[in-house]
Amino acid sequence: MKYLLIEDWSGGLSEGEKKGQIGSFRFGRGLDYVNNPDAITAELALVKDSGVIVADLVKHIDFDPVQNDLFCLGDVGKIYKKDNLTTWSLLQTTALCTGQGLAVYNDYLYYTQNAQLGRYGPLSGGMAFDDDYKKAADDFTVGGPLKTFTNLLLAGNGRYLATLDDAGVWDAQRLTFPPGWYVQDIEVRGEYAAIAVNNGSTLAKSTRGIVFYWDGTSHAYNYFREIMDGGGISAIQGNQDSLWIFPGHKGNIYIDTSQNTKVKKIPFVGLGKTAYVYPGANTNFGGMLTFGTGSGTSTTVYKGVYKYGLPDKDLNLSLNFAYPQSHGVVQGTTVQTGAVFALGAQLYVGWRSGATYGVDLLSTSTQQASVVYESRRKSFGSRAKIQRLMVYHDPLLAGESITVKYKADKEAAWVAFDCAIEYSATDAKTFHLLNEEFSATDLEIQLTLAGTGATRPTVHKFIVEYDEEAGL
Repeated sequence: MKYLLIEDWSGGLSEGEKKGQIGSFRFGRGLDYVNNPDAITAELALVKDSGVIVADLVKHIDFDPVQNDLFCLGDVGKIYKKDNLTTWSLLQTTALCTGQGLAVYNDYLYYTQNAQLGRYGPLSGGMAFDDDYKKAADDFTVGGPLKTFTNLLLAGNGRYLATLDDAGVWDAQRLTFPPGWYVQDIEVRGEYAAIAVNNGSTLAKSTRGIVFYWDGTSHAYNYFREIMDGGGISAIQGNQDSLWIFPGHKGNIYIDTSQNTKVKKIPFVGLGKTAYVYPGANTNFGGMLTFGTGSGTSTTVYKGVYKYGLPDKDLNLSLNFAYPQSHGVVQGTTVQTGAVFALGAQLYVGWRSGATYGVDLLSTSTQQASVVYESRRKSFGSRAKIQRLMVYHDPLLAGESITVKYKADKEAAWVAFDCAIEYSATDAKTFHLLNEEFSATDLEIQLTLAGTGATRPTVHKFIVEYDEEAGL
């Protein structure tokens, strides 16, 4: 008798069907293996927070800590407010605005349009909109991203970086980039502003992307690094002394610590297809890079919110498809994450699913109703006769169940084991034995953890018992 033991879950999504780092799995949806790296259970759930108010794809979110108000900007120019983090409302629909940028700065909400910089405020009282606060007469001609940095508001202005200081001094061309290049995203990395600039007005037209670093006082940028990934940069995210970069068209993730290094690829994009992360759809949350998949031609990449980082300091970097959105659709070109915004222990997510839109808020107590784990494909040395499978878990509570399925030899569909694992008031097992004899040269296992109450199952390990068939 031989044994296949799975008890390490911390590797996250694998690079392939068979290959991946220790503890990785081929697919997972909604799994939590961070709070306890020795087990898997369900992550917390995203719950729609915006009601029926939001009617376009929210692409940027920012927060006014003085008034305790949340602001959102959508891709057809709608500006929303969550007053005192309680009541949602639509403030206005801004003409010639596709959700380029949004930032709270010095008692005003600033927002960029195609060729103008607008503002709303003062936020402390007497609020009014001024859509053309800065325009062509002020040398502001191409609206781009916004970011606060030291005492400045930074604004993408085509091939220029514009700045506004807290005394109201405006410089439309504080930094100059190469002709024909456009500011795509702005982030903060340590003592520098990181400015992602592409050689095209759109990602589809861009073949090169460069990150310029600026200390906020010098007359020119301090240094730059080009990202060689066959396209422009879709988004960047600062993380203390490093910078996460989403370049090219294939869902690759790079990190810049002192040089650019590719660290991961979002799986299931598909040959010849594209997947992008929007500039406002990434943040740092709970010590992890947290981002959502946005536009692109891929119909197979999973749409929702991912986490990438160290589950624990002694474990490897891992990628986890942690938070499907509240609408429940996880694939398709019309399913998009527009914004991901961390506010302390809260996480807000702006999304689109077909013609439906909303902003989700991560629950602090409710776990996802059903989550999935799928193992990498195990190839045996010779044809194996599978005897049984043993699942070790915490005692199931009312409403909880674990469904176990398998694929032998790359079958198209999952096959369920005959014996169900579910709560019984008279049986508090922490171990279930599933007898199911069949032969295979390749084996995959799927676990679905589900519940109808306040809790979800926790699985610690499973063991497959098998014999290698003689003469094969």
